[in-house]
Amino acid sequence: MPDEPRSPEYFKQLFTSAGKGKGGLYDFWVQQSYGKLNLDLSTVQGWYTLPYTRAQEQQKDRLTKWTDCAKNFQKKLWQLNPNGIIVIWNDVFDTYGASSYPLTLNGTQRNYMAVSLDREGWHPAIAAQEMGHGYGLGHSFAYPDMEYGDSWDSMSSWTSGWFFNPPDDPDFGIKGPGLIAPTRMWMGWITQDRIRECSTACGPAQVVGLDHPEVGGPLVIKIPGDGGAFYTIEYRTKEGWDQGMPGNSVVVHKVEPSGRSLLMPGWNAALWRAGESFQVDQLHIELGRLDGNSAWVCVNLPPCTGTF
Repeated sequence: MPDEPRSPEYFKQLFTSAGKGKGGLYDFWVQQSYGKLNLDLSTVQGWYTLPYTRAQEQQKDRLTKWTDCAKNFQKKLWQLNPNGIIVIWNDVFDTYGASSYPLTLNGTQRNYMAVSLDREGWHPAIAAQEMGHGYGLGHSFAYPDMEYGDSWDSMSSWTSGWFFNPPDDPDFGIKGPGLIAPTRMWMGWITQDRIRECSTACGPAQVVGLDHPEVGGPLVIKIPGDGGAFYTIEYRTKEGWDQGMPGNSVVVHKVEPSGRSLLMPGWNAALWRAGESFQVDQLHIELGRLDGNSAWVCVNLPPCTGTF
């Protein structure tokens, strides 16, 4: 195993603005957040050798490993004053992310976003999920309670996600999919003016492609449910971070009062196409036209195909 399987320049391209436009994590977060989150201040500091053997590190829990690495580099970290620290390992150790972990540097303790990526996590599909944990996101679910069950979401990627491996240069490896509408709403990236608030019945209602904010119209339809829950309808197109998907489709989620979202009607939900209808809890949803970057739906209405 090489001591340095990838050069620091590779990780600059993957994680910082040096890789802008090259399909790395910089592009992922800018595009998924509609420009509200960027990695402009991120830096890569190079490879460092820890004063421990591999066998010694393997006996430790995951966050102790992360702490060992950070403390070995504490003088530089103190100068940089980062909000988060991503540790890159040159072997297969463990890959994970945490939104807030205490670390003492130069006698001062504060909480940091903590991400650790071993050799199997050096591609956008996995790194995006672990960074998502660092930003406070949990794994996504499918109805009724299947963790990692949302094939349309980065926070289920690798297990259930529609991922792909493009012939890019640099070759970052496996990518996709993007993030679901409930997550983008929770993060504040989808503003209220891009949400169509629907009563228990509405339509025909337009929803534009989730990754096409340049198209006028709502990015998500929100429908009230029982007990403080609500439902979202989004439209995903087979391109960009979603090009591993089998085709364009409307996607439905139930968002519980706790904020947890569930892919409906369940794991690996079908690709819903124009002219189809289906039942989700008490909702009857009919799909109308899928027209480029927009879709039209009816919710709890008599058959309305002729009105699209």
